[in-house]
Formats: sequence, structure tokens, C-alpha cells
Amino acid sequence: MEFKKLMRNHVEYRFDPLTDDQCRINPDRAKRVKQAGGDLRLAKIIEKTKEGRPFCPERVEEKTPEFPKEMCQEGRIQLGETLIFPNLNPFGENHAVGVMSHAHFLDLDEFNVRMLRDNLMAAKKYIFSVHRLDGEAVWPIYIWNYMPPSAGSIIHPHTQILVESEPLPMQARILQKSREHFSLHHVSTITHNV
Repeated sequence: MEFKKLMRNHVEYRFDPLTDDQCRINPDRAKRVKQAGGDLRLAKIIEKTKEGRPFCPERVEEKTPEFPKEMCQEGRIQLGETLIFPNLNPFGENHAVGVMSHAHFLDLDEFNVRMLRDNLMAAKKYIFSVHRLDGEAVWPIYIWNYMPPSAGSIIHPHTQILVESEPLPMQARILQKSREHFSLHHVSTITHNV
């Protein structure tokens, strides 16, 4: 058995020889800003990460890249406090970051409906912009990890948005299981509100 791998956009896709499960590795991610790690006492982490914070309003335009003009005339997608821009160390073909708030840190009870709605709507705009430029990019994924225990490496509240030309492994499994369920029961697991 041999591991299969391929490179796309500086991302290495590795496939398990037994299960064909996929993982992604971007060697450049080792160089990215990391605010989490070491001392897990929340107040210390918040205080420590205030220096050099790349997603706070006074630094975000200087520290983050812009989309090509054909995707977004303004360079970044903004809606309310949400700001979406390309990920410097992507895990996929079209990988963006969506900062959710101007605040460097929010307790869970400080997130509000408007903030979440704006982030989701801006992510939707990004997804449609990618698809308009690349008709093969039809598999969106929206990821929100917050704080170190969830693997969030930047404290500032943000999301990850990817738009791929093929489903990610879990998406493919869900699709396959849905097909199996439908063929066994002749009932769709998806309902549509019309």
C-alpha cells in the first residue's frame, strides 16, 4: 500500500491507502500567526493576543490580502462588522476568512443574531462570487472554530469559508449515505420549504 497525494494551489492532498480518507496539508501554515497555545487561562490568552492582532479594525486592512477585482471590486467583502478576505494559508481551492466582529474577543453570550446573519450573508456572497468565476466550484463549506479548545488559532472571532470543485470527504460521505437511505426507503433525507 502506498499513500496517494496530489498538489493543488500549494495544498497537499493526501489519501489514506486503506480508507481513501483525505487530509490536507499546507506547509506554509506553520508560518502563520498563532495566538493560541501554552497558557490556557482565558484572561491571559486574551491579554497576550492583543499585541499584533491581525483581525482588529486598525490592522485588518494592512495584515490581510484582497480578492482579485474580478471577484470583488472593493477587495474584501464587508457587511456590518463582517469582513471577508482570502486566507493567507489556504486549505483548499477557494479559502476565505470571515471576521465576525470588531471586538478582539467575545464571550459566547456577546454574539448576537445580526453578527451571525451578517457573517452568513457575506459568506453567501463570497460563495456566489467564487461560483460565478469558476462554475466547477459548487461545494461550499462554512467552518466556525472559536478559541483554542476548538482548534481556533486566532482569538478574534472569525469563520472559514471554502468553495471546492469536489465535495470535502465529510460532504461526500453525507451525500453517499443520503443516496443509500433514499434507495432503501425511497424517502429523501432532505426537505425543501417552498
